[in-house]
Formats: sequence, structure tokens, C-alpha cells
Amino acid sequence: MDFLTKKQKINEGEIPQYYVEHSHEAIIPRGIHDLVQDEMKRRKEIGKQYSAAGAFSGKLICGECGGLYGSKVWHSTSKYRRVIWRCNEKYKNDAPCSTPHLNEEEIKNAFVSAFNRQIDNKKAIIAEIEKTVINLIDKPDIDSEIQTLTEKRDSIAEMIKECIEENTVKALDQSDYERRYNTLAERYESTVKRMNELYDKQEHRDAKLRQISRCLEVIRGTDTLLTEFDEKMWNIMLESATVYSRERIVFLFADGTEVVLFMVNTATKRYNVSEQRKQVSKELYLPLYLSPINCITTFRRCSWRE
Repeated sequence: MDFLTKKQKINEGEIPQYYVEHSHEAIIPRGIHDLVQDEMKRRKEIGKQYSAAGAFSGKLICGECGGLYGSKVWHSTSKYRRVIWRCNEKYKNDAPCSTPHLNEEEIKNAFVSAFNRQIDNKKAIIAEIEKTVINLIDKPDIDSEIQTLTEKRDSIAEMIKECIEENTVKALDQSDYERRYNTLAERYESTVKRMNELYDKQEHRDAKLRQISRCLEVIRGTDTLLTEFDEKMWNIMLESATVYSRERIVFLFADGTEVVLFMVNTATKRYNVSEQRKQVSKELYLPLYLSPINCITTFRRCSWRE
């Protein structure tokens, strides 16, 4: 501000500028801010398919076409009104998806079974998660390459500056100057492009690390099995649930653990458990009883990939 005219002007370098960090306590803790940003990015990647209709939005996937499940209301104006979840793309293709609709109780019961399977294997899962965290942290190649490219970018920028300054004070052949300038500019742009790719990988790695660390915190702090659906646990722990049929749902947890539920509706059909065990040999079964569904759970690890 001019002390005589009182006119305000943005400081564009006329006087010294200062950038101050951590001068006061943040309104929102850094950890919560980062998790919110991760969730916003996840929803943006889903795109128009994402709907905030409920806790299940964006996490239930059709095992046949890969589309998201969405909520639908049946008999909306009658006493038989109920909400079901079904593949949003079911009738958009030539042949409808064969994956079934699920009601909210079925989804909740299935998640409780899958989550309790995690807690049953608490020690083994914690050990695996800790290994995953170490593997994510112990990857200096991305950071070191970014540092190398940063130095290269700054060096090229300095060369471009010198090239421009030389052209202003000397009578150079303009075709040679343009060729030299364009070569340097291309090198600069390709370097920046590679840096942006690495920044995306670094951000993805850090987001996954935050997500896994939060899962680890939840598992360590949980000693009892769930007796009913917990929406907070669903949001924190679950990456996705892929529905292949009414008898098979695959839960992928944020820590990379995959739990496969083989579900049997005892009210409508009999299911040969011994035959099912033959089909998926070398997997561990845990029978759970959730009326009217008999759930058989298998467990396996999924390694995290970039």
C-alpha cells in the first residue's frame, strides 16, 4: 500500500516477499485433510458413475461387466417398498448382466462376515500389513529419480535463459537460434512430463500408505468381532466388494487382503459344501451362520501393486 495515496498493489517483487509455514495451528489436522483429499480423488476417478446415495455407493462392483452397483427402489408407492442394489449397467448392453440384485441386509451381513474373518486372523494380517508398509516406505527409487530430474530441469532452464540472453546481445543466425532453443525446450518439457508422472506415482504410493496405516490402526484396536454392521468400518476398511453371483462375493480390503465369501441361501436351495471345497482346494474355510444365509469364507492375500 502506498502510504501517501493509500492505493493497494500486489507485490510482484518490488519489495522482499516471505513465505511462512506452520505459523499457527491448522483448523483441520493434516491426517484428516490428506484422507479427505484421497477420497475426493477416488470419487473423481470413478466419474459420473459415482453416486452419494449411501455408504455402499462406489464400492459394490459387478463381477461380470465391471460396472458399479447403484440403489434402486422397488414398489415405491406401496407397503412393499424396499431398496435394492443392482448393477447400473445391467440393461445397457445387448445381454443383461447375470449378477443378482442384493438388499442392504445381505450386503451388511456379508461385510460383517468378511470383517470378522480379518479379526480372526489378526496376528497374521498385522504381520503382512507391516511388511507391506515397509515395502512401500523402502522405495527410494522414485524419490531419487525426482531429485535427479529436478536438477536436470533446473540445468536446462538455465541453459534456455543463457540462450535467450545471448540472442539479445549478439547477432546470431536466427535459424540456428530457434533450432537450439527448440531442442532445449523439448528437453525441458520431456523432463517435466516425466517428473509429473513420478509425482503421480509418489502421490499414489503415499495415499496407499495412509490408507493401509489407518487399516492397521483399526485392526490393532479391534479385539472383538462385529455383531452388527458398522458403517465407519465399512468406509475405512473396504476398498471394494465384487459381486459375481448371489453365492460369491469378493471383498477387497484397503490393506490388500482379499476375502471370498461363498454364500448359501438355505431357504431356496441346498448347497454341496464338500463339492465346493474340492473346487477351491488349498483354501481355508470358516463356516459362519447368518440367518437365512450360510456363509463359507475363504481367505487369501493380494499383494499391493502400483
